[in-house]
Amino acid sequence: MKLRSRLLALLLTVILALTCSASAVDLDLTTMTRQELEALRDQITVEIETNHTPSSSEKDAVLNLVKEWVDSEFASHGASVTWPWLDYTYSRDWNRYSVKTTITYTQGSSSAEAELYAEAEKDGDAYRLILVRVGDEELLNEEPTPTATPKPAKKAEPTATPKPTKNSSSSATATPKPTKRAARATRTPGSRAAATPKATATPKPTKRAARATRTPGSRTAATPKPTATPKRRDGYGIGETCVYEGVRYTLTGYRESYGSSWNSPDSGCVFVLLSFTIENDSSEDLSLSTLLYFDAYCDDYSVDYDFGASMEENGSLDGTISRGKKVRGEYGIQVPKNWKEIEVQITPGWFKKTLTFYVIK
Repeated sequence: MKLRSRLLALLLTVILALTCSASAVDLDLTTMTRQELEALRDQITVEIETNHTPSSSEKDAVLNLVKEWVDSEFASHGASVTWPWLDYTYSRDWNRYSVKTTITYTQGSSSAEAELYAEAEKDGDAYRLILVRVGDEELLNEEPTPTATPKPAKKAEPTATPKPTKNSSSSATATPKPTKRAARATRTPGSRAAATPKATATPKPTKRAARATRTPGSRTAATPKPTATPKRRDGYGIGETCVYEGVRYTLTGYRESYGSSWNSPDSGCVFVLLSFTIENDSSEDLSLSTLLYFDAYCDDYSVDYDFGASMEENGSLDGTISRGKKVRGEYGIQVPKNWKEIEVQITPGWFKKTLTFYVIK
């Protein structure tokens, strides 16, 4: 009984290990002896350690590659990244490596945490980054898209041309042209072809005739030149809604503020707080970060987001919007007092469409 139990346990172990092995194809375990099963188990163990367990040097190489790319990407958006000391999860499938952890990104006085997942592929002695996902957003995805092979078009079958029958009466007979003599015979005496009268040109009125027809005191009215229609800017103004991927973005208004005793604008500047309403009518929760997804310009000059101004009264727009819910908040920036135009660009996630809203003072 003990031997049978040990064999059964060994068999179950081998079966579980086979699910992780690429070489386990068409094996009949019922015909294998105990020695063969033990040899197979050892072979699978070596396979898992060789092709499915990353070494310390491989872990370091993959993590350094991911850190370098993520730090550069966040820096281009004006944010910095803090990496944990521990809590890294690694995996390997042949030449594909993955790493999973939680990072903290900071911009100004605001910070947030997000889960990071990345994959890299080994090509010789080098590694190439394939996928980077932060939270629900894919910052990088270089997986090749499979393309369907077009099917060859069927050749058109030639249609047989029917042969004419011997008794066919459908052959066309040539119509004889009338001779000159026959034409003269049919012409009536004294008849000639009537010449088509030429169109006479309408005489242009002379200056004297124009003066004669002009009534006293009348002047020729000058034709007004068409005025240029002011070109509307590309984007959405106050009260207009942009719908993108099931989410409704509306700029509802703006206001100026000189802040408070603990947070006030620089000399010659003023806070402008733009009010937005964002409604999530999509099928998924929406993670919104004004630090990463919003950019502002005043009279075509880039301006920075002011977290303190946004939290002044009505709150910021940062956070998660559940499905079917909406949020109201303000996006605060610091601009010169004599500003004329403000443009806010919202990109809800990297590599997505940019939504533009503007305010003209």
